[in-house]
Amino acid sequence: GLEFIAAVEDEWVGYKPNYGQASIQVQLFIHNVTDKPLLFPTFDTFGIIIKDGSGKDIGTGWGRDGTLATKSVIIDPGARYCLSRRAELKWNADGKSRTFIYYDGTGSESTYGPLTAGRYTLSFWCESSGKSV
Repeated sequence: GLEFIAAVEDEWVGYKPNYGQASIQVQLFIHNVTDKPLLFPTFDTFGIIIKDGSGKDIGTGWGRDGTLATKSVIIDPGARYCLSRRAELKWNADGKSRTFIYYDGTGSESTYGPLTAGRYTLSFWCESSGKSV
C-alpha cells in the first residue's frame, strides 16, 4: 500500500582533499496509495544501497555507538511523507577517494567506500510488517 521514491542530489561535488566533509541530501518519499492510514516504522526498517557504474555493490561498514528510538509515522490515505536523514561525503587518507556516510537517525551510521570519481546508483531497502492503523 506504499509507494517509495528515493531522491538524492544528481552530482556529488568532490572539493579538494582535506577540506572536510560535504553534506549530501538524501530523501525517501513515501506515498500511501490505500484508502486506510498506514503506519511506517522508522526504527531499523530502512537503509541504503550504493552500486558502482557496473552494478556492483559498494562495500559497507556499519556501527552504532548508542541507540536512539525513532518514532513511527502514520501516513493518511493518499498522503505523502518525506523521510530525510543526514549523509556526508568524506575524503579518505589517500586523498583520491571518498567515503559516503549515512546516518539513519537511530544512532547508526553506514559507510560506503572507497568511492572514486565515477557514476553510482543509490537506492533504499525497506522492511516493514505493513500494518494499517
